[in-house]
Amino acid sequence: MSVTRRAVLITAGVLALAGTGTAVAVAANSGPIPDASGTIHSCYSTKLALQLRPFFITDGSKPCPVGYAALPFNQTGPQGPQGVPGAPGSPGPAGPAGPAGPSLTSIDQLSGLACNTGTPQVGKITLSYDPKTYAVTMACKPDNFAPLTVLFSDNLPARAVNDPTLSIVSAAGSHYCRYTTGTDCQTFFPLGTQVTLTAGSASYNAVFDHWLGCDSVSGVYNDVCTTTVTDGGDLIFAYYRPTYQLRVTVDGFPAGPPGFAPETGGFVRITDSHPSQWSNAQCDMHDDNCVTHHADNSTITLTAVSDDQYTDRAVFDHWTGACAGQPATCTLSHLSADTETTAVFNN
Repeated sequence: MSVTRRAVLITAGVLALAGTGTAVAVAANSGPIPDASGTIHSCYSTKLALQLRPFFITDGSKPCPVGYAALPFNQTGPQGPQGVPGAPGSPGPAGPAGPAGPSLTSIDQLSGLACNTGTPQVGKITLSYDPKTYAVTMACKPDNFAPLTVLFSDNLPARAVNDPTLSIVSAAGSHYCRYTTGTDCQTFFPLGTQVTLTAGSASYNAVFDHWLGCDSVSGVYNDVCTTTVTDGGDLIFAYYRPTYQLRVTVDGFPAGPPGFAPETGGFVRITDSHPSQWSNAQCDMHDDNCVTHHADNSTITLTAVSDDQYTDRAVFDHWTGACAGQPATCTLSHLSADTETTAVFNN
């Protein structure tokens, strides 16, 4: 026996099976159909051929009779897809104003405020002022760190302002600082870090003079500064002096006895009161490129010396140029311009 699907239509008191001539009565009920949950209750015959009512509707208040099975219908189908969102509503009223924050009357009030909060580099704001350029620098100083600031001397002429350089070395590494634009050099280090600063010069237009603020000073030219970073920071001054060129020529009379070679006659020894690489230089006979550089506050001593290793050694005769009129030992002080002098030897 085949079973054919048929649509079920509920009318007032009758259930009609579409496509057949069979009408099914709706049982008398005392409750609502559907019930409060939206369910329609029915009973169908499990022995269709033996029942006069193969199917009937009930309010579900009583179980189906013997020979019938319950068949509930739920009027609520599966949930459909979500619809398109509606237009946003108009904004609600503004909430009450919060309390007024602290007002700033000066940028100085930023100093000491927390910065980089929520990171390992949390610290406090620091401010520094450059008296030469009037620039203000704001930095976030990590806690337990302090700045090491190096101030360069500002007495250098325009030709020498790019010369001063610093090598800054600590356990954390090394870097260089150069006085190129008149700004100072500032680096943050953990408290207690020992830092070594070595002064240098990019050319011969300036020479290092002295430190101020170091724990100790060392080096052949006292150009090495050692300091330990303390709370509150450290301030180091690096003083440089402008330099001027000194060109020395050693010459001899070409005439002489047979076999005399004036170029082997003598030399000039140069000493400088300023500790620098020019403190002990030597210019030999006919060396046309013997040039030294000296700070403007130096006292320079030039000594004309006969070379004892030669039998026919020359004897100093006189100076020309800046040392003219002085004896074999010539003294020049406080150069203010490039200078030249010649030591003349005779046989």
